[in-house]
Amino acid sequence: MAEILGDEPRRARLVVLRDSFRETLQASIIATMIDRDVDYIPASVELADIDPAATAHAIALLDEAQALPAAAIEQTFDEYLAHFRKRRSGEIDWSSYSPYEIRIVGALIRLGRRDAAFELAQFFLGDRRPLAWNQWPEIAWRDPRSPGHIGDMPHTWVAAEFALAFRSMLAFERETDQALVVAAGVPAGWLEGEAGVRVDGLPTWYGTLGLAMRRAGDGVEMNLTLTGNVLPPGGVVVRPPGDAPLRAVVVNGRPITRFTAAQATVEELPAKVRLIR
Repeated sequence: MAEILGDEPRRARLVVLRDSFRETLQASIIATMIDRDVDYIPASVELADIDPAATAHAIALLDEAQALPAAAIEQTFDEYLAHFRKRRSGEIDWSSYSPYEIRIVGALIRLGRRDAAFELAQFFLGDRRPLAWNQWPEIAWRDPRSPGHIGDMPHTWVAAEFALAFRSMLAFERETDQALVVAAGVPAGWLEGEAGVRVDGLPTWYGTLGLAMRRAGDGVEMNLTLTGNVLPPGGVVVRPPGDAPLRAVVVNGRPITRFTAAQATVEELPAKVRLIR
């Protein structure tokens, strides 16, 4: 905000505070992991507890994944997913959970765990309470008639978490290189059929985005159309669904070289993109 307002002294002071806080927080996390001998991201110094929904904020909202131990991040969400699946199947006994866990969807998308993110999204959509209200309470009890705290209804904070998570499936901003990442959470099943996936007028930090993606031919190739007035400094990074590596990428009829096995960077809009596996 200070930068937007042209207040350079205040911006400079806040940058120093931000960087100092980041360094101190990182040091605290590492020290707690060593002192308490844990292999996940601890949510507090005092308890060294695991809280994947809190850790998800550092990744999905603050883009701090690169500043945290990668193995500990993976372990944090591995443990969550193992517990979630046991809870869902009835393998373990449980009484309640918080739909704030929806925010984990956005973190998993940014970590490249598309299938797990969609697995969670499907579960939470199926567990709206009451279903006809299209919303979630703050606390969801295993026994829906349990006389316990459920929070506000409708609970718009949880709804906001869902909106952020769903948007991340289509597009999210990556501050580290000022790129816009698209389709990172789109499941392969959404591309079946003639229509594929389409979104128009999606607001982003860099402008408005239009996106249309569908399979072509025998399914080895995907066609993507990008429109709008968005062109971030780091380009539009396309992460299409599918396990096979990308072999070639063509943008507006010309082959490009800025791609890896999992993603391609588009540097012009509008763009008609062919993704070939």
